[in-house]
Amino acid sequence: CRPMVMPAPVGNLALLKKYLNLQPGSVMLVIAWITYTLAHPKVPSSKFVILIVQGHHGSGKSLFCQMLKTLIDPSVVSIQMLPGNAKDLAIDAQNAHVLCYDNVREFRPAMSDVLCIAATGGALTTRQLYTDAEVQIHTIQVALVLNGIHPFVGQPDLAQRCLPIELLPIAEKDRKSDAQLAAELQADLPAIQRGLFDLIADVFTHLPKAEVT
Repeated sequence: CRPMVMPAPVGNLALLKKYLNLQPGSVMLVIAWITYTLAHPKVPSSKFVILIVQGHHGSGKSLFCQMLKTLIDPSVVSIQMLPGNAKDLAIDAQNAHVLCYDNVREFRPAMSDVLCIAATGGALTTRQLYTDAEVQIHTIQVALVLNGIHPFVGQPDLAQRCLPIELLPIAEKDRKSDAQLAAELQADLPAIQRGLFDLIADVFTHLPKAEVT
C-alpha cells in the first residue's frame, strides 16, 4: 500500500471531471461510486457495488482504472489480470480495499458467484493441502472494478450488483502520453481528494433525511 495524498485546504471536484471521458449522467454515477467506496470500510455491514468499465480500444480503460485506484486505495499494484480461481481472488482481496482487473473477457459461473460474495462480503473454504482434511477459511470482501471491451457479465445475480459505465472514445487531438496524464493528475490530486472528502461529509450530513425514490 501507499499513503493517500495530503488533501488541499480547498477542494475542487471540477478537476476530476476533466479526467472522466463519460456522459454527464455517468460522471455523476462514477463520483457517487468513488465517494461511497471511500466512505465505507470493509466491515460486515458494508456492501460494495462492482464497477464495470467498458469502452472501445483507445478509450483509456486501463488509465481510468489506475486513476480510481490512486484516489481510493493507492498501491504498488494498481491493475491486475483476473485470477483463475477463487482462492487467489480471496488473497488479493485481503490485501486491498479496491481491486481493479484489466481486460476481462469472460469467466465461469463459479467465478461469477465468487465476485458476488466479494461484493457483499462472505467466506470461502479450501483445504490447506490436497493431502489433508484441514479446512482453511478465507474471508472475502472488496470493492471491485472490472474493465473490458466485450460484455462479460451474464449471470443475473452478478448483474444486480454491478454499475456499468461506458467510456467515450478519446479524440486523436486530445490524446496525451501516460506520463503527461500522470503528472497532471498528481498535481490536481490534493484538490480532488479534498473535494471528494467534502462531498462525503455533505452526504453524511443529509443522509438521515434522504428519501429513496
